[in-house]
Amino acid sequence: MNYCQKKISEGGLGDLNFPLLSDQDRQISVNYGVYIEEDSQDYQKGACYRSTFIIDQNLILRHISINDISISVNPDEILRLVNTFQQNDKQNPQQRPSIIQGCPFANQMRQRVSNPDIDTFSRYQKKKVEIEDENDQKVKDFIPPNGRQSVLSNSNKLNTITRESQQKDLLKINKESQKTLFDRLGGDEQIEELTDRFVQYMFQDSLLKSFFMNTTNQSKQKKLISAFFKSYFGSGVRYQGKSMQESHKNLNLNDDHFNKSSECLKQALKELKYSPQLIQDVMIFVEPLRSQITQRPCLSLYDRVGGEQGIQKSINAYFDKIMNIKEIRPYYSKVDLEKTKDLYIQYISLVFGGPKKYLGKQMKQCHQSYNIPDKLFNYCVAQIQQCFKENGVETNNLNEIGRLLECLKYEIPKKSNILFDRLGGTAILQKVVKKLYEEKVLHDPKLKDFFKNINIDQLQLKLVEFFTMITGGAHNYQGKSAKDAHKTYNIMSFHFDIYKNHLKDSLLEFCQNKEAITEFLNLLDTLRVDIIGGKPPSLFEKMGGEDAINAFAEGLFTNIMNERRIRHYFENVDLKPCKQHFKEFLYMTLGGPSKYSGENVRELHEQMDISTKDFNVFKELVEKTVPCIGIEKQNQIELIQFFESMRQMIVTVD
Repeated sequence: MNYCQKKISEGGLGDLNFPLLSDQDRQISVNYGVYIEEDSQDYQKGACYRSTFIIDQNLILRHISINDISISVNPDEILRLVNTFQQNDKQNPQQRPSIIQGCPFANQMRQRVSNPDIDTFSRYQKKKVEIEDENDQKVKDFIPPNGRQSVLSNSNKLNTITRESQQKDLLKINKESQKTLFDRLGGDEQIEELTDRFVQYMFQDSLLKSFFMNTTNQSKQKKLISAFFKSYFGSGVRYQGKSMQESHKNLNLNDDHFNKSSECLKQALKELKYSPQLIQDVMIFVEPLRSQITQRPCLSLYDRVGGEQGIQKSINAYFDKIMNIKEIRPYYSKVDLEKTKDLYIQYISLVFGGPKKYLGKQMKQCHQSYNIPDKLFNYCVAQIQQCFKENGVETNNLNEIGRLLECLKYEIPKKSNILFDRLGGTAILQKVVKKLYEEKVLHDPKLKDFFKNINIDQLQLKLVEFFTMITGGAHNYQGKSAKDAHKTYNIMSFHFDIYKNHLKDSLLEFCQNKEAITEFLNLLDTLRVDIIGGKPPSLFEKMGGEDAINAFAEGLFTNIMNERRIRHYFENVDLKPCKQHFKEFLYMTLGGPSKYSGENVRELHEQMDISTKDFNVFKELVEKTVPCIGIEKQNQIELIQFFESMRQMIVTVD
């Protein structure tokens, strides 16, 4: 940095507004795959290829491109990526895309600057090698029969041919790579055609079509999806709709839904006869949207990695690897290795959502005397991920493993500024929890019913201990796991979000460290799947939420008012508030948000003297209306059965 501060006239580099990185032993260049070997024809360019890195304020590597390779991303695309990262981080601070193999904008491999993904450039290197191999073949084909002497005598001609051929091939690749996906797909009209086919496939899919049952909004949906695709693929026109996370947060989508919609998009691309390479690029580019669209995975991470057997196999492989590394072996010289393996399996099973109990010490307590550096921690996390990968675990699950283990970063390495301390310790957590419940949660109509029969004082005490534990403080928490504590409650994703927002507001009143608050809320978000659980969705969710129920209610009332046998019940009745109460009642009773504030159903219908005959007519109209809203057959049957279950409350006259 001394050279950065010196004037150029004094032998320095002047006033630079960007950081310089010292790489005296060239290890960083090697790790990032940009080191130039001494015997390379490019060696005169320096120690490494010139490269562009995008690193965010949390030191997370978001993008790399090698400038000396012709197929690198151009400056305009770099600036667009920076803007995209900034907008995404602002809207979704807990969901940050980082790099995956072959794609600078994705979320499959969260990386620290000190722990690069050497395989990131495999696509670029592969193309470069293919070009070089092709040129080598051209040189071999040019060699005349009289052998090496002729080759030497024609070396200038050979070099010219090779150089021209290489430049021509690289130029062709470069021109294609400089285009955005928007241009490569063919612009506005082609993307609109792609959207039409994509949406049509989703409308026809049994898993997805229920989300589009409101036929009046289908054209609007197509326009929104088309506008989003154009913006996301690089048209330069800003998307004006809601963020992906905001627009999908109440749909309770999981990985199955995202995978199915990806298949629909891929099918539409194939139908339009795009090249396999372009289809692959598009599918890689949309993969980061998974974390913004899905609410929870179908199974816990514990089940997705193969349960206890899968964890045991991966951990045994992990120890086989690290015990052969001389820098790591001393850390285990004074411990019972088999017992340590068992504790690893217990702890990881617990963290992944399994039933196994962890019987060991706190992470901080059992590691505090080892002074483990961050670099070693990062290496061990990467090795654990690699062992699970070799055991057949999918990439998106490997990423989740990395995120969960990353939460231990401030516990295992010897650091004084653990999250517990940065939040303000026990005193602040006690104030936050007290305010959270006494002034917010217990007064929220959507949350307060969960705490009717709960000892709030005891709950607050347990919660402070739990928060202390997960943030790295010394604790005596002996309570249930988050999964066991919440498994009997019908908690939905929107309940979790409301609770988290109340917690955020409470933290902001007492804690001045906003970065620590964000980190704590991100940590809390890792418990979402345990708290929401893997229980089957309610009929409210399966039908498609409020839109589907609203469509059903409107259709049913239209049929009632056209039916002379029972429409007299609604003469001289203001239908607008009547329909609204009916909708809110269905929201609540079918498992949705509890908004109903109308009269007791039995008391209301006692005044109307409804007969069995009239109820049967009403049920006929229900059966007539249900097929018109586009929900699955099984859900239609459940809805009809629901109204049948109400017969005894509504019929008062034989």
